[in-house]
Amino acid sequence: MLSIMLKRDWFSFRKKILSFLFIWAMFPMILHVLVALPLSKVIQLDIRYLNWVAPGIWVITSGFIAFSTAFYRLKKIRGNSEQLEIYLKAPMSNVQILLPIIIWASILGVVQFVFSFGLTTAINHEYFSGVQFLLIFLTSIISILFFAIIGVLFGLLINNEFISTFCTFALHVIFAFGLGGFIPKELYPDTFQGLLNFIPLSGLFENLQLIVQNNPINFGSLVLMFIFSIVLFGVNVILSHKNFRG
Repeated sequence: MLSIMLKRDWFSFRKKILSFLFIWAMFPMILHVLVALPLSKVIQLDIRYLNWVAPGIWVITSGFIAFSTAFYRLKKIRGNSEQLEIYLKAPMSNVQILLPIIIWASILGVVQFVFSFGLTTAINHEYFSGVQFLLIFLTSIISILFFAIIGVLFGLLINNEFISTFCTFALHVIFAFGLGGFIPKELYPDTFQGLLNFIPLSGLFENLQLIVQNNPINFGSLVLMFIFSIVLFGVNVILSHKNFRG
């Protein structure tokens, strides 16, 4: 059943592949030109700012694609009573309904990561060793999975179109500028910095920035982020029972 649902998503995606290619290519470029370049004129770091901010571009672009894909796919299922009824009549658990959404959203997020990584690396003339790239890819995969699961969560909780658009925008602005992705944590007040230490995604940003500088990372943050994502998936399964079968 999982393969059938993923094939269905692929067949639907093929009709929109040119639009996605445009988005995958332009999204990181827009962030680089409209956000990273202006901030590079005012933020001074030991490392060149454009190199430091590249992980923020990778995470925000790939995370946004994963989040949006999962969010709107779930909303479409909830809004289509016939499709939902087919799922509910089939011998499928809620996990089997949600898992393909998360997997497909994560796949599109990974493709966005590849585009973002390739473009920023070329623009900044960066070189990463094989170990660095593997660590970057592992960390990014965990972040993409998190965003896909959050997308499902929002899809289960929000019905209003205006509120859903606002929340999507607000959430990613907070993730980008409030958790150390585009603005160094050291520039925030001490009390806020202390709060960021308890937010897994902030630790993920910091790990990627450490990798870029070829410094040791905190693997505990990766494990914590993964566990947090699994817990959120469990919450999604519980909420979906009320949404689908309540």
